[in-house]
Amino acid sequence: MKHLVIKTAIGITACLFLLVWVNGTFAEEKKMTKEDIALVNGKPIDKEDYDWEMKKLNMRYQQTGSKLSTEEKKKYETHVLDNLITIEVLYQESEKKGIKVDPERVEQQYDMLVKRYPDKAKFKEFLTQWDISEDKIKKNIKRHTAIQELIKTSVTDKIKINNNDVKKFYDANPEKFKSPEEIKAGHILIKLDPKKASDAEKAAAKKKLNAVKDRLAKGEDFGKLAKEVSEGPSNKTGGDLGYFSKGQMVKPFEDAAFALKKGQVSDIVETQFGYHLIKVFDKKPAKMLTFNEVKDRLTEQLKQQKAQQKAVAYIEKLKSSAKIERNDTSTQVN
Repeated sequence: MKHLVIKTAIGITACLFLLVWVNGTFAEEKKMTKEDIALVNGKPIDKEDYDWEMKKLNMRYQQTGSKLSTEEKKKYETHVLDNLITIEVLYQESEKKGIKVDPERVEQQYDMLVKRYPDKAKFKEFLTQWDISEDKIKKNIKRHTAIQELIKTSVTDKIKINNNDVKKFYDANPEKFKSPEEIKAGHILIKLDPKKASDAEKAAAKKKLNAVKDRLAKGEDFGKLAKEVSEGPSNKTGGDLGYFSKGQMVKPFEDAAFALKKGQVSDIVETQFGYHLIKVFDKKPAKMLTFNEVKDRLTEQLKQQKAQQKAVAYIEKLKSSAKIERNDTSTQVN
């Protein structure tokens, strides 16, 4: 009997030790208090994260000179809390699956963020302005990286797109695979605002372009003249604008360019940017892209679409099996 009591005591002690080691507590689930905004499987959502997200929103509105209505504020509070709950559910699942994030990877991503600023002083200003610490940023990077890895291994990596399904989609959606007519053109621009420029300024700009046209007629190279005369940013590349289709340029420019034949130079064209001479270097007629031309890109696109659908379903499943408690009265921002 004595041995049995000793063995039982050892067994209970071992179980308690295991619970402490896994959970950091004696398996006693945290109860909701008025200070908590929400609990996910007994773990509180960080109020600091919530306040920071709300602060970002308020500052954005202040910068535009507008103010959140009570209804808009309530909707955003709910949205922010929902996002934080989703992140916590996913991060807890990543921990369950033993996903580890290399500290070096966190540092690399952190360094990339810092490099977006002109210098470290400006980055420190950002930290002060948004009331966030470097450690907090690194913690968030770690959590989001773990979540990305979770979605990748649990969802994305498991998706296979059948070649027959890709072909079926291609055949069923021919309108998606039409390549529009394209032209490769260049221009020489004399900048002015036609609505504000005086008659004398307009006449001077046209005179300059007419002189260029005469030089072109005598055989001078369009690219060299563009580098010499054009006032647009493309002058560095000899006026070359590359290939473009309809809808990518302002209407007067587009109409004139697409009316030209290959090698032809336009008359002076007026747009909101000034006066142009346009030359068409090449033309590509509209055509139907073949299956082989689009197969790889289409396969990846369909995979991403399927991954998005599966990820949403996966997240909802995790959330439905998690114990989520909300304290809506504590989500109000002062």
